[in-house]
Order: sequence, then structure tokens, then C-alpha cells
Amino acid sequence: QITPLTGRLTYVMSLAALYALPLAAAAKKVPDAVPAAASVMGDVPVLSTLVDIALLRGATVMFCIMVGYATWAALKVRGLTPRNAFWGVTFLRGLLAAFGGGIVVPICLGKPPGPFANDMVVSAALVAWFIVQRFPGDYGFRLLGPKGILPLRLLCLFAFETFRANFVITMTELAFQTLKPSFFSIPLWGPLLAGSMAGSFGNFLPFDKGLGPIETGFSWPMISAFFISSTYLCLMHVPVVADPMWKGASFGIPNCERSAETVRVLSVGFLCVVGLLQETGMGPTWHPLKPLTSLLSAIVPPIVEEGPSAKAKKA
Repeated sequence: QITPLTGRLTYVMSLAALYALPLAAAAKKVPDAVPAAASVMGDVPVLSTLVDIALLRGATVMFCIMVGYATWAALKVRGLTPRNAFWGVTFLRGLLAAFGGGIVVPICLGKPPGPFANDMVVSAALVAWFIVQRFPGDYGFRLLGPKGILPLRLLCLFAFETFRANFVITMTELAFQTLKPSFFSIPLWGPLLAGSMAGSFGNFLPFDKGLGPIETGFSWPMISAFFISSTYLCLMHVPVVADPMWKGASFGIPNCERSAETVRVLSVGFLCVVGLLQETGMGPTWHPLKPLTSLLSAIVPPIVEEGPSAKAKKA
């Protein structure tokens, strides 16, 4: 029997396969990985180009994706900040919302924070701030905001998820290479926490929010960041899990190469497909991992406090 939830999950996984599997096949580091038949618009291999974008290859691609990423974060800040707020407040809130994980995680690992280490970070945040907050006629927000043009919003969303997937994996790997094993044979919780924070810690900044962002449960950015971080760690550094998956199924991709690039492309495809469905009908709270989070909530239910009447009866 096909339930609505089963149908939705099937739809999600089908879209993810259509989007991500060809890209992952093309991500193999072989010049002829993309056949000539895959080229359209002259000699431009479309799959190869999409893989380069998904893997943030090239400074221009990286900066454009970072601007889209920061713009999506700035759009969220726009709805939470008064329009007459000092420009420094709106800019810094946008910078922290977008790159908060890139500030906190490197510091925890003894590395320089993102805005210090890479000039693209502040530059992208400035461009995004101008587009969303101060573009003439407010056309930036009109075109990209909640009531804007859907294709433009989706491009911005895809940039956001593309950068976020790559950054989660980058910080997971950085923590794995930086930290030493302590209790387990490999560093476990350090890389998982680093990847999770990298993809969602901006929700907690500035620190005046406290733990407000998780009072009603974990949001999709937090859940997806942990999911991608744990998946990458298992596929690349836990042989007992990785070997059967890579050697046996190989995700159904012909000539699939066991590499971080393959995991990155699959992660980008997964986040983009989920984001697409959230924007086009499912809603922002829906995600394909809800059965798992619901199971966890059932295993660890909230404690319900007894009301005065119940306490009086017991007395």
C-alpha cells in the first residue's frame, strides 16, 4: 500500500537520482568521464560544467556561488530585522547568518576564521547585503524575496545548498585531519559536530538567541548538516560501512569512483532537490528524513508536566 508519505519519499528519491547520479558519474577524475553525446550548445559538456559548479571549481564559480549563498541568508535576515535598522546591523547579521559556521568551527579547530582567511567571504556578504537591503528600487528583494520570481529564487537556493553541502564536507574533513582518535579508532564526534555546526551554526548567531532555534526541535539545516557530515564520514573513513556500499551497490552509477568528489556531488544534488520541493509545494518544514526524526521523537518523547488538577488528585 502506497501511503502519501511513501509516495512523497519515492518522488524525492527519484528526483535526487535524476539530478545527482549523472553528475556523480561525471565527477570521476578522468578526462573522458563525460561522453561527447552529453554535450549541447556546441562543444560545452553540460554534465562536466555542472560538476565543476557543484564542486566549486574555479575562483569565479566559487565567488558567484558564495554570493548566491550569502544572498539567501540575507533574505532570511531581511524578514527579521527592522527596515530602519543601522546598515551595520543588517550587514553583520547577514554575515553571521551565512558564515557563522565558518567563523566558529575553524576557531574551535585552531584555524583562522573564514572572514580572516578568505577575502571572498566578506566580499560576498557585502554584495549580498547590497542586493537584498539597498538595491535601487528594492528590486533585489522584490525579485528574490518570498513573493519574487520563482526561477530566480531557485537559482539562489541552489547556490545556497551547493555551497552549504561543500562547506559541511570541508569542515568535516578538516576536523578529521586535525583531531586525533581518543576513544574510538577514528575521531568521531569532533568531525560530526564540526560538519553539523558548519552547515547550521549561523542560526544561533548573534548569541543573543540562546538555544531558541532548537526549543521546538531541530530545523532542516541542522538535520541535513548532521546527515551529510555523518554520511561523508562513513563513506570515506569507516571501512566497515563504506566498503559494502562502494563495492556492492556503487549507488547504481556506472564507473563510480570512490572519492570525496562523488560524495560532494551527491550531497549537493540531495540538498538541491529537497530545497526545490520545499519551495514548490511541500513547505519549509517538510524533509525526507522526517520518518527518522519522528522515530527519534517517539523514542525520546518530551516530558509532560502534570497540571495542578492532576497533582491535587495524587495528593
